[in-house]
Amino acid sequence: MDPDRCHEIVAYTYLTADKGLFVNPQFPIYIGGKRHLPDFLAVEPAVQRVWLVEVSRSKDLADLRKKCVRYAANLPDVQAALKPSGLAGWSIGVWLILRADTIPQATGLDETLSGVALRTTSIEETVASWMWLNPDGITRTAPTI
Repeated sequence: MDPDRCHEIVAYTYLTADKGLFVNPQFPIYIGGKRHLPDFLAVEPAVQRVWLVEVSRSKDLADLRKKCVRYAANLPDVQAALKPSGLAGWSIGVWLILRADTIPQATGLDETLSGVALRTTSIEETVASWMWLNPDGITRTAPTI
């Protein structure tokens, strides 16, 4: 199995574990006629926000930063992709799930994204279910299978 896919599977489990999110993998967004696939589209109805989620285990975030800037620079295209789903007009955010040692590389990216929320979570946290916190601050255990 591709190690990148393993991290995406763990991230998916994390995102869907009692966080009030609807999660869709590989949701297509067309920017300038070119198809882009965030790893996940996470819809947070409670605050009417749509998260474009990217998962990376790379040590270098240069390409990922470019992707995030592309999303922010083309918000009308992103909004158009969400319109058929009834999500047009909702706020857009980029949620990066990264190696803990690379999160500092994302520092300052929120200023570059101008108007697009940025959230970061470490891959290590997604694996450690005892670290999962919900917005209400209550620690949850991993879902029982």
